[in-house]
Amino acid sequence: TTSSLHVIDLFGFESNESNAMEQLCINWSEECLQEHFITSMFSSVLEDCCKEGIESLVEPNVFDPAPCIELIGNEHDGMLQLVNKETLSPRVQSQDICVRLRDKFKAHPSYSGVKGSASTFTIQHFAGEVVYDVYSLLNANADTIADDVVALFNEKDCKFGFAVHLFSHELNRDRTGSHDYVGLPQGQMCRITPIRYIYGQTELKNQTTFVQDFQASLQHVLSTLPVSKSHFIRCIQTSPTHTAPAQFDRSHVSQQISNLVILETVDMLSNNYCYRYTFDDFLRRYQSLRLKQDDHGLVRAVDRCKAIMEEVQEQSSLTDPMEDDCWMVGVNKIFLTQEAYGQLEMAHSMLRRSAAVKLQSHMRRHLVMKRWPQLKLSLQQRTATPPHPHTPAQLHNGETLPGSRNYTIVGNMKVGFPQWRMMKNSYPGNSHLLIIVL
Repeated sequence: TTSSLHVIDLFGFESNESNAMEQLCINWSEECLQEHFITSMFSSVLEDCCKEGIESLVEPNVFDPAPCIELIGNEHDGMLQLVNKETLSPRVQSQDICVRLRDKFKAHPSYSGVKGSASTFTIQHFAGEVVYDVYSLLNANADTIADDVVALFNEKDCKFGFAVHLFSHELNRDRTGSHDYVGLPQGQMCRITPIRYIYGQTELKNQTTFVQDFQASLQHVLSTLPVSKSHFIRCIQTSPTHTAPAQFDRSHVSQQISNLVILETVDMLSNNYCYRYTFDDFLRRYQSLRLKQDDHGLVRAVDRCKAIMEEVQEQSSLTDPMEDDCWMVGVNKIFLTQEAYGQLEMAHSMLRRSAAVKLQSHMRRHLVMKRWPQLKLSLQQRTATPPHPHTPAQLHNGETLPGSRNYTIVGNMKVGFPQWRMMKNSYPGNSHLLIIVL
């Protein structure tokens, strides 16, 4: 299998003085990703606790984005679906779509009209209310460009080769069309490279909209999230205005923290059972922590998991006592808080470090024992005293001349070379001269 890393850089929630189709799609994608975040951090934990018969330690109160997502992006009768139908219909005005939106969604809890305005409506997002203007919804959703602009990028005449590929699909379609495109405008409106074509869906409709392409792109992203391990980075804007980014607006920052449920997330991660393992997965990772090897009577995996946790809890009582409700055993899983998970990981890390030191010591001993015969011989040769080249001479009276020294005294200094002695004496009974050189 191959592993891949995906980085999703979000648009960021937008609420401007004038909000149109672009802001509606951006905020809808934020709602979808916020729902994925809440499902990953809150809903999955609470559902597992309820399913396993465990009482959750934390009951978070967070905004549910599901109604707003259904209002905007429902495949059958959502707001974007209605805009698509009206965009593809001929002779439809912006006023007509505003009336139809109000008639269809006036009872929805996330939708509300604006008094005194016939072309605006309000949607309650997780980050607050946003007022949208429907005046340019149809034109923005059509997302067309005049074919005379496309004709400028004809390969025969265009000198900007780097930009031709942007319109290659449209140019190729027009060349093979019934009107025999010869590089001249035909008075038509073109849609530029739909997203569904990029993602491999080669069966294109004759006409698509900006919303349809955006939905295809967003669906492609959302389909990969449930089968991956997600990590989230929350960005906080310090000031509501871009002209003064160095200023710190406390109310603006507090509102963002509340909208992004950061405090609730921290509370959930620190105080609730946010770590869940099946019994087999738990034993596969922490079985080595069971130091008391008396598991003959512990046949069930749940009993062995309990024995490991009790032993770790007993060991931690000497340094950092673990609370009794830091871990719970359900029907098929064991639930751990951040404190219990930290104690387990610390014990597991210490055991691995100890095992690594023991392996290293045995390996080093093996290498030394392998080299020991040669090393022993080298040490013996190094410590053995070599025989002196000159044997001390024995005098006739039984005395021995002192051996030579490995230095010579010159003045008051010792010079590091051997001293050679020459003695010349005559002895009684000998008629010859005895010369001894040391």
